[in-house]
Amino acid sequence: MEPKVGMYNIYIDPLSQPSRSVWLFLKAIGAPLNVTFISLMKDDQKKDDFKKVSPFSKVPVLVHRQKKAGGIEDVSLTEGPAIATYIANSHKCADHWYPAEPKKRARVDEYLSYQHTTVRKAGSGVVFKYVFEPDSTEEEKEAAIKNVHKELAAFEAYFLKDDFIAGKEVSIADIFALSEILMVLLSGQDFLAEYKKIKPWAIRTREALQPHFKEVFKGLFDVVNKETYPCLAATSPQSPDDTSFRDVVETVGDVAETRRRQERVSKESPKNRACSNHRDFLENSLVPRDVAETSPQPMETRVAARSPTSLQMASEFTLYYGPLSQPSRSILLLLKVIGASHKVHLVNLLEGGHMKPEFIKVNPFHTVPVLVHGDFTLTESKAIARYVLNTHKSDDHWYPSDPKKRARVDEYLGYEPGNTRKAGVDIVVNILFKPMQTGKPITEEKIKEVMGNLDKVLTGFEEYFLKDRPFIAGEEISIADIFAVSEIRQPEMSGIDYLSSHPKVSQWMDRVRVATQPHFDEVFQEFGDFTTGDWRARLNIP
Repeated sequence: MEPKVGMYNIYIDPLSQPSRSVWLFLKAIGAPLNVTFISLMKDDQKKDDFKKVSPFSKVPVLVHRQKKAGGIEDVSLTEGPAIATYIANSHKCADHWYPAEPKKRARVDEYLSYQHTTVRKAGSGVVFKYVFEPDSTEEEKEAAIKNVHKELAAFEAYFLKDDFIAGKEVSIADIFALSEILMVLLSGQDFLAEYKKIKPWAIRTREALQPHFKEVFKGLFDVVNKETYPCLAATSPQSPDDTSFRDVVETVGDVAETRRRQERVSKESPKNRACSNHRDFLENSLVPRDVAETSPQPMETRVAARSPTSLQMASEFTLYYGPLSQPSRSILLLLKVIGASHKVHLVNLLEGGHMKPEFIKVNPFHTVPVLVHGDFTLTESKAIARYVLNTHKSDDHWYPSDPKKRARVDEYLGYEPGNTRKAGVDIVVNILFKPMQTGKPITEEKIKEVMGNLDKVLTGFEEYFLKDRPFIAGEEISIADIFAVSEIRQPEMSGIDYLSSHPKVSQWMDRVRVATQPHFDEVFQEFGDFTTGDWRARLNIP
């Protein structure tokens, strides 16, 4: 498991969607690569030696070990999209993978942010219902299928307006999207038949990635074809023309033998029950560990320095904003601190402003924030922040040009949706809004559960992202700090004390506030009004 010098050392499980995406990207660009396979099914991620590499016990993980003056330097990253963008910024590769042109890059960033709670969440949901949770009811399965169709339709309508997500050439966004969508098809359902754009796009993406696509996805099908994993074999495609799955992927393996194995496996076998109840994806026991795949190649930095000549100063930014929305506050604060010309359209979420026809014309996903810049529209806050900084002259520290610092910013932005954001939202929903909606107080057990989750996330944030640094990326503030402080302040709405046991977080929040004044107090004023009474009184909240 020891990382090798001069290589991108990745720790992956072939059944993990982001693991396959990172592995496939590295192979497609010919980067110096060393692979260690981690078996989630065997709980390798919980072992002490792996926790030294990934304190969050998840895959993929990257350790980029390089010789520097004075010794060895490691860049360690734990978020799939952040790993991919770091690789694109630190290794010589074709521009189309992560385009330098601001609008194309923003579209890639937009998808990478969008996927967390949409395509990925819906896909995991349906696979769990059909594969890992055999006792699921037909109603539960139907609901999961409906959710997948909703997300596929949205993906097709919004992101597939051209040959690929960012235009005429394949990008890392296409790699991540295809890996997520093909995982959905492991449920055995043909989800692609009714979509005119998705299947042709999938085939174009596959062809753009050959021969590496077939090699990387072989791990998926080796597992499907093994009797050891009947929960997947039982739902895998039955014949070459059975579903779009086989059309798109060109599975390696003996289909007839797979069918014979399926017939031999009892639904009530201990193996099947164990597999069904396992919440992690499966291992590929056929591939050796610690495989060094290519020799080192020359490296060069691809992070373009921002300069007035490369900036698009076409028009002011228009922001659609809701003051109780964490990412809305983050974007408004960023626009103010860098002095970007902007105007704001207030979207009242509590009164359903995001569901009104005039707003849905701007953002079919009916979420805030939304940024409009000339004829260009973005709907994901992290992509908006990067785009603003790529098109407006600003200090480098907000989104550093140094690949290592930028990767740390991107890592936090990728970490946030399932951690600081989720934990904070759970507090507000369960302690504030559910009792308001139902008229029933929250139980002590539920309070203990959501508070415990928040405490765990804040501890991880302190230990991994802050450590002994003033800010997330080092000595200076960045957009990661702006997003993080907005999320971590959100539980204030519930009126509970959650920071007294985390003095390091409190001190960091004070530094962020000071570094962004006077705009911080201005942006958070309406949020503060809610937490101290004005909004709560209007909604009859105690």
